[in-house]
Amino acid sequence: MDMDLLIGATLFLVAIWAAYKWLSLMPRHQIGQPENPNSSIQGLLPALGQPGSASRDQQKHLKQHGISDLEFRELSREQAEFLLDCIMYVTSVWELDLDRESDKLSARSLENTLRVILEHDSYRERVVAWNRSLGDDLELFIPDDACHNAVRYHLSHST
Repeated sequence: MDMDLLIGATLFLVAIWAAYKWLSLMPRHQIGQPENPNSSIQGLLPALGQPGSASRDQQKHLKQHGISDLEFRELSREQAEFLLDCIMYVTSVWELDLDRESDKLSARSLENTLRVILEHDSYRERVVAWNRSLGDDLELFIPDDACHNAVRYHLSHST
């Protein structure tokens, strides 16, 4: 009987150790994430460029905006550029339409609004076209279209 108890306790400890090792090997951003990985900004990004090619400068700018659910080691230069374009679009709507200071835009509101853009192909295309239309003088004009209305609505109701 004592031998059965010893074997059972040993197997139990081995199982705990194996579970601990398995969890420690998982990237930190996956632990506690929702079941649907596509709900993260990383999961919603279009597959562009070579993964891991984002520059340190791009990563620095993204981190400054407090975007929490990005795995920077997997982010391509093109994805980072696209995200920075989206951030510029969102902050432009925040400042120009809602007449608010950019530093008052919370990281949570920014992330949720980025998801609105990333979930719609036409909104993604709008942001890219908008960014390309900016001149050297960077005069910000945001056309009144579905993307603009969705972003404005989401920002005005998320604060």
